[in-house]
Amino acid sequence: YLGHYGGRFDGNEFDAIPSRRVVSAGPKAPPESPEVKKGRLVYTGYCAACHGAKGEGGAAPGTPPLDKSEWVTSPGPGRLLRILCHAVEGPITVAKQEFNNPGMIAWGATLKPDEIAAVATFIRQAWSNKASPVSVDQVNTVLTATKDRSSKWTVAELIKVPETDGSGAAGAAELTPEQLRDKLKALPPEKLKDLLKDLGK
Repeated sequence: YLGHYGGRFDGNEFDAIPSRRVVSAGPKAPPESPEVKKGRLVYTGYCAACHGAKGEGGAAPGTPPLDKSEWVTSPGPGRLLRILCHAVEGPITVAKQEFNNPGMIAWGATLKPDEIAAVATFIRQAWSNKASPVSVDQVNTVLTATKDRSSKWTVAELIKVPETDGSGAAGAAELTPEQLRDKLKALPPEKLKDLLKDLGK
């Protein structure tokens, strides 16, 4: 039929058409936990206007970055939670650069403990940060310990708080050996090294 009515049709021409390959987009990123999703929403609503959508800082004058900030990714969240709850004022060095933003808001009276835990977890794990999550119990511990505070923190005060404060290792007596092992394994190697160094002092 094609030979009679197909004009110049040649079935062999289809051999030259390359087959289409399905290109893999690569492995999918793991889904966000509900805590991180909540933290992202809190960050977008309350923090991004000053610290930037990607934690790069500088959206408001003198505002430091949160990405790659040693104040954010310390082994324990104690310093970070104090900053979130009561704010910090005066010069502060982040990633070897000095910043001075007097206008930070203390969020402890505005956000609920679960929202503070969520946003702390988000910024400790967003962008290039790879630190441990923060629990509501850790937030409540800091709120209880600082309940009489009415002023913003200074760097001089914050550095007196151990970097491991609230890390889980500080409350090791309340953990089973298996729980303590899992918490330590979850820390980045460099943070674990710092933690062990602090514990050896």
